[in-house]
Amino acid sequence: MDARGWTITGLTCAALAGVGYVAYPCVMLYRLDKAVSRGDAGALRSLVDWPEVRQGIETDLADDGGELPPFGAGFLRTVAVKAAMTPENVMAALHAVDRNDGAASAWPRAVWVEGPCTAIVDLGTVRLRLQLRGGEWRVTRAWLPETVLTQARAIARR
Repeated sequence: MDARGWTITGLTCAALAGVGYVAYPCVMLYRLDKAVSRGDAGALRSLVDWPEVRQGIETDLADDGGELPPFGAGFLRTVAVKAAMTPENVMAALHAVDRNDGAASAWPRAVWVEGPCTAIVDLGTVRLRLQLRGGEWRVTRAWLPETVLTQARAIARR
């Protein structure tokens, strides 16, 4: 094979790698959408880094305008988020939203690339961070709507 043949082969391989790199997160979002629509908590469990997502939600709940939290609030918040943020509970909540207005879908309205291994996906009411780790794309952060966070903070203050 001459130099021209090697160049074409190299460019073809690079193009295929590029297409695969762009398609792989799309496949992950498709799997996420199918897991939600089928009610497959096992698949959802494998697509989401639950400890990291829970930590992000705890951080969002703690950020309530600099107000000093009551004694023990951090511990209670951790326990509440851990109990609430399970694949089964998230699935039930998404299906409740779906029955009300058809909003339970993992297909993005917008995508921002933060780096070669990180993308932010806007699903309308929820934003997700996807990260490539160990050869797999996973959800590592979820930003909930402010109305949901405000309601959760009000419940925690009672």
